[in-house]
Amino acid sequence: MQARVTLQNNHQYRHVEKPGWKLGWRWANNEVIWSMSGAIATDRGNCSSYSGSQMPHSCNNDPIIVDLSPEISKNRSEHCCRGGLLSAWSIDPFNAFSSFELEVRNVGDDPLGQPPNNLTLMAPGPGYTCSPLLDTDPSVSSDFGGLRQVPVLSKLLFLCHNILVQQMVFLLFCCRTQRKDDIHNHNHIMQ
Repeated sequence: MQARVTLQNNHQYRHVEKPGWKLGWRWANNEVIWSMSGAIATDRGNCSSYSGSQMPHSCNNDPIIVDLSPEISKNRSEHCCRGGLLSAWSIDPFNAFSSFELEVRNVGDDPLGQPPNNLTLMAPGPGYTCSPLLDTDPSVSSDFGGLRQVPVLSKLLFLCHNILVQQMVFLLFCCRTQRKDDIHNHNHIMQ
């Protein structure tokens, strides 16, 4: 399963400053992050059940993800690598969001996998509270000459806000798909 995750700072005047955001969750099953671009998991976890020349990016059941710094030239994705900093939406809308992509394996029988649980957003200042998952109906494509519909793109939404400031709102928009091309095609439609 391929996914693109976007964090957006909707606060009108408050930036997310250094040391930047961290995003965490708990996998529903035994999922692993096989590859990632635009961000990194801070801990690989126990990947001892895998062998060979290519290893998962993270086998951690509760990964913590951090943004790459702007100086990093490899493993980048579109709209990534702001060092965890997010500008205020009304001041600099282009730098108010950051994205990363990941490939998740061990998703079980559901080709789109299970959504993560216990989403946690960490950033400078008082704590953030994230809503439960707001799932939407997946986009579908036709298979077998239009006789069968296959789920292609599922959109997940989490709202995270800072209770003490009461104006800082983060949106996390996540696309899940079986194919990487679906994410890129969807992003071009949204722009």
